[in-house]
Amino acid sequence: MTTQRPPFPVPDERAHLFVDSYADMHDLVEDLVVADGVPGAAATVLRTARELLRQSYYCYELDHPRTRRDGPGARGRRR
Repeated sequence: MTTQRPPFPVPDERAHLFVDSYADMHDLVEDLVVADGVPGAAATVLRTARELLRQSYYCYELDHPRTRRDGPGARGRRR
């Protein structure tokens, strides 16, 4: 029986609108730190969101919740 391995991730072509390489994603999220005193559950959510943003280099849809919240349509609802 042979073991089948999944293919290596392929960068999403839209990621190049923001960065040139996956290594640049580390710089992009570098300042997204969890402040001292944030409750544990909230800190976990914030760290997970940061990692999803970083991984959106390969799966652009992982960035979707942030873009929906900050996108042009959201501005109209905040008034």
